Amino acid sequence: MFEVAVCLRHFHNRHLIHGDLKMLNVVRFQDRLRLVDMDSSIILKGGGAKHFGVPGNFSSGLIPPEMIYTFRDDDEVRAYEDYFESFRGTDEGKELYEAFLKPQKGELHEDKKYCFKALNPVKSVSAPPYALLEASEAVDMWALACMIYNICASCQLFLADCDDNLCPGAIERLATWDDATKEKLVISSVADPFAQDLLCVMLSKNEEDRFPHMEA
Repeated sequence: MFEVAVCLRHFHNRHLIHGDLKMLNVVRFQDRLRLVDMDSSIILKGGGAKHFGVPGNFSSGLIPPEMIYTFRDDDEVRAYEDYFESFRGTDEGKELYEAFLKPQKGELHEDKKYCFKALNPVKSVSAPPYALLEASEAVDMWALACMIYNICASCQLFLADCDDNLCPGAIERLATWDDATKEKLVISSVADPFAQDLLCVMLSKNEEDRFPHMEA
């Protein structure tokens, strides 16, 4: 994982985020590890705000909690559906929406519905009920922490399928993630004290708390 972190630092030092960091996108080339699959990468420098969340370009099993939106009422659900109407009108969009973007009911709180703060890649006449997530290094830092947790705990942080997309019900756990849950889970699942300390920082709910620790 040290080599992966070095690769990621190389990206971030050049104002670039990977956007879909996961084990499947780490390959060995000759005697070194490389990050591949740059479809989701975003150049942060220049050109104003850049938004993360194009459907099909990220793996939901490794996205941070700020990427999840909890609907406040049915009006917001309808606004979300209207926002993606143009995308659902395409063959690819219809398939992705049904499998990936459709609002999901909570299992613990059945009155709640959740979605990803996804960006409609097709022009839409309406706006989503949430603010789009501005791309930042914090997205990669969270994904790296998920990978470290997977190795140290020998299990996934959030249950995901073979493509690293969240299984049904897991979105609610991510939406309700907080620092108390983090500390309890990390301490109970990870034996190494240094790994515990590192993960308790990198899995912070507050995205700004993940920033300063790339060098560490």
